[in-house]
Amino acid sequence: MPDPAGSVRRTGGYVVVYAAEGTRYKLCRVFFGRDGSYYVTCPYHSAGEQAVVFKMTVNYARQTQDITFEEALDVAALDDPNRGIKLSHHPDGFIQFSGAGIESGLDANGNPRGIGIMSWAFARPAAGPSFGVTIHGLDGFATEPNERDGDVTYTVDDVEPISEPRIFVVEGYFLPALWRRFVVRDEANRPIIRIVHPTGAILQLRAVSPPEAAEQYGFIGIELYSDTKELPDPDHGFIISSSTGNIRRNEHGELLGDAIACTVPRATLAARRRLEHQPPPAQHDAGEAGG
Repeated sequence: MPDPAGSVRRTGGYVVVYAAEGTRYKLCRVFFGRDGSYYVTCPYHSAGEQAVVFKMTVNYARQTQDITFEEALDVAALDDPNRGIKLSHHPDGFIQFSGAGIESGLDANGNPRGIGIMSWAFARPAAGPSFGVTIHGLDGFATEPNERDGDVTYTVDDVEPISEPRIFVVEGYFLPALWRRFVVRDEANRPIIRIVHPTGAILQLRAVSPPEAAEQYGFIGIELYSDTKELPDPDHGFIISSSTGNIRRNEHGELLGDAIACTVPRATLAARRRLEHQPPPAQHDAGEAGG
């Protein structure tokens, strides 16, 4: 059954595109699984095979979150030649980075094998953003000359102009299935939904829906905005970050939560371990085992 407002359904997922001065930059991809899980990946960056994945504690009392790798709870390196690493959020609330050749899932004790957290379940989504993708240096990203089915395109008229240097941020909000009744069409005939941001501001999000087999879980509203920030070295890359879990307060009463993130390229950032599947240890033939 189609959505009341005809919101987009795309089995192959959605590509967030920024179009400026005749060039269409592909920023990231969002897609859904049959069980309603959603995935966020950024396969369009020119150096997407070198990454650092880390787990960090966010302090909600701070206006900005400047967390060093020394402060991170866990830091792992990853070579991803197929650019297939993705942020995965499952209906039970388990969030992890997954992909071909990457340690993921839970071990026998219920602990993440790779880097993951337990966050909110789809039955009770958080009020704020569910994920974020921070983009810096558009010239490092692939382009596509033509509008394609499943593109979620933003133009310079959709994004508030910010003086250089600047970054672009894609934020996604997981929304309950019942909220589809609030999806309408804008003047360009695009499906949108308006929600209240935790700050009190009214956001206009682009609505994208999973295949019908997973429609009971919910859908996602997407926002793209720009902000000013000094560009790191190298001058192009991205960061994918998750919602938080393990919500608690510290001794000062400040609200804390743990999140996971992936930054590309890795550059000279130090890691504590590798995230790839490790080959099993070599088995010696019984005749070679001395005694």
